Amino acid sequence: HQILADVLKIEDTVVSVDSVGLTEDSVDNNSVLPQEQVSVETLKVKYKPLRLSFDLGWGYQLAAISKTGNSVVDSYYRRLKSGLDIGASASYFWHQQYGAGMYMHVFGSSPSMNIDEYTLLNLLGTSTAGSTSQYHSFSEDYRVLFVGPGFTLCNFKKKKKGNMYSSVAFGYLSLHDDIWVNGVKAGEMYGSRVGLLAEVGYEHFLSETTALHISMSALSGVLSSYTIELGGDKTRVDIEDPKYYIGLGRLNITAGLSFNLGKSK
Repeated sequence: HQILADVLKIEDTVVSVDSVGLTEDSVDNNSVLPQEQVSVETLKVKYKPLRLSFDLGWGYQLAAISKTGNSVVDSYYRRLKSGLDIGASASYFWHQQYGAGMYMHVFGSSPSMNIDEYTLLNLLGTSTAGSTSQYHSFSEDYRVLFVGPGFTLCNFKKKKKGNMYSSVAFGYLSLHDDIWVNGVKAGEMYGSRVGLLAEVGYEHFLSETTALHISMSALSGVLSSYTIELGGDKTRVDIEDPKYYIGLGRLNITAGLSFNLGKSK
């Protein structure tokens, strides 16, 4: 036999049956009589409350770069925009779908180039009297850090095969850039502001406690001021025009392992 019916979600744990159309065929013990109180079962999925996650992947800074007209320098700045992204998080779930915790991402890029002394001094902003025939090695250790509290939403883990999740976090965002010339540290630049992180991902369970996941995240934030140290001099720079703010917005694609720990609820 086939039966076609509408299925309705009932929020109450107890429902009162006012009327039931009974027929001569409704003779089994599951029949419900009018005015009888019937318990409604709710879907309860067991889950472990603590989730630790570790990620490794590729990050790309979204902010545009200023073109200098020098093909070597412009190529260098384009390479500076992409690099390694490392992420980690620790979340506690008080419900099978909802959790909160701390989230961290570190982006790093370390390109290098050989440029003439005249171009080098222009980049450092010190002098324009350098030689165009003498070349130097120039590199940076460029790092952007985000860390802050956030919220995670997961779907049901009924079949324990996979799980979609999304997170949003708001916290501390900083830039630290070490400048190297011929292998010697020539200066550094640093600054900090608040940032916003949004992430969506999928994890596939390898066991009850371990899962392999892949995620995409976007980081938003700008610097309106920074400090630069060159040749022993420290200078604070305040950017007045918002269109010249230093953009730290970034897109990350990462993969890693997550561990679901604690006593099942």
